[in-house]
Amino acid sequence: MAAGLSAAHLAAILFPPGLRRLYHLRDNDAAGDFAGERLGERARDAGIEFRVLKPAAKDLNADLRASPAETVRARVLAQMAPEEFHRFKPRPRSITSKLIHPQIVQDFIYQEPSAINK
Repeated sequence: MAAGLSAAHLAAILFPPGLRRLYHLRDNDAAGDFAGERLGERARDAGIEFRVLKPAAKDLNADLRASPAETVRARVLAQMAPEEFHRFKPRPRSITSKLIHPQIVQDFIYQEPSAINK
C-alpha cells in the first residue's frame, strides 16, 4: 500500500495487523525529518521494521520531473530491503503507452506477495 500523506496525517495512521515492514518515502525538508522520526518511533514500538526512502531532490515528484522514471525506480529500489526487489517489475510498454501522462508515471508496479507465489 502506498499513500501520499501530509506530516500531520502520518501521525494518525493505524498500522494494520500483521504489518512487518513500513517504508516512508519522505520529503527532504524539516517536516519530512519530523514526520519520519515520529512515524519510525511508532512503527518500532509496534514491532514493525521501519525504512526511510529518501528522494534525490525535494520530493518524489521533483525526482520524477528531473530524472527518467527508470533512474528514480533504481534509486528507490536501492533503498529497499533486498528481499522486496522481486515484488517490483517493469511496467509493460502496452500499459504505459495508454496512459495520459506516461512521462511522470513511475516505471514499476507493486505485486502483492500472494500473487507472486501463485
